[in-house]
Amino acid sequence: MNKLIDNSNNHEIYIGDCLKILDEIPDCSCQLVFADPPYNMGKKFGNNHDKWETPESYRTWCTQWIEKCITKLTKNGSIMIMGHPRFSAYLIPYLDSKLVYTNQIIYYYTDGMPEKKNFEKRYEVIMYYRMSEDSYIFNIDNVRVPLVRYDKTSDPRGKNPNDVWQIHRVRWNSKERVSLPNGKILHASQKPIRLMRRIILSATNEGDTILDPFLGTGTTAVAAKELGRRSIGIEINPEYANVSLNRLNNTEKIYRELDYEER
Repeated sequence: MNKLIDNSNNHEIYIGDCLKILDEIPDCSCQLVFADPPYNMGKKFGNNHDKWETPESYRTWCTQWIEKCITKLTKNGSIMIMGHPRFSAYLIPYLDSKLVYTNQIIYYYTDGMPEKKNFEKRYEVIMYYRMSEDSYIFNIDNVRVPLVRYDKTSDPRGKNPNDVWQIHRVRWNSKERVSLPNGKILHASQKPIRLMRRIILSATNEGDTILDPFLGTGTTAVAAKELGRRSIGIEINPEYANVSLNRLNNTEKIYRELDYEER
């Protein structure tokens, strides 16, 4: 099992299958698990093909890694799982049986692949659950958004974001897009740094540890380092893991207050 550590020694990346490596992560050590697993949509990610024989086999695989992730959470911890609306619904009964439901967040974007035979797809879901109904971390003041209208009951610092987040995707020409030397996209579903900042700011405190069992190009770890958190990432593709380490080693903690467009 290969392990990479960034130059601050606060961020670890394990290379391999998360079902095996999760057993090596200490229990009750993470305040947040963020997971952006394969969606079962048939895409190819380097050495990994995102397709299972049946929805049921995909659900079985997901429940296996989710069960292991739950054991890594602290008593006040949370888990957020991204997914496609088609298959994420299969996981809800299992999650409801194990955790406390918090939100189902819609990650909405205004651009995507054009469609001719059906309505164009413009969103993914984030299933948000907590370990406890009474003990949890939720920092609303870190992620307030501008007021649409103001009245006597409004907080002048802004309002609580609703459960529909309109955040631009990382497109092929985006400044944060990680590309190969020939200019081609490295990872087809790289998530935007703004999305990860909002999740991390709301659900963790400085110094907390975030576990990402499907690290990809490392956006979770990069956002964690920017915001003064620790991270543990697992990635099955060695090329993605090394890109993540390079991004981490070129990331610094942010000391200024982020404005709304950055979180």
